[in-house]
Amino acid sequence: MTGVEREVIKTAFASKDADIANSPDAATILSAPSIALRGAQRGGAIKDLLRDRTAVELAQSDIEALVAAAAGSGVDVQELRRLHETAQLVTRVIGQ
Repeated sequence: MTGVEREVIKTAFASKDADIANSPDAATILSAPSIALRGAQRGGAIKDLLRDRTAVELAQSDIEALVAAAAGSGVDVQELRRLHETAQLVTRVIGQ
């Protein structure tokens, strides 16, 4: 992974999860909990929706199905879409 790719990964994860972003192992990054992505920690409703999904599972999820599942739960749909895009970015940078 190049230095630029590493910086992209670092900005994708919450600062408290720097150990994930700094891992030299792509599998560790991809299997990280999606709630470790920057912004996912802000709301309990998003945490409840994402539950045990990994970053790669979130990236592969159907965003419209997630939005439908979030209806009425208090999840900020724009934030959910941003987290989905961030997970997709992480997988692209790593080459998945």
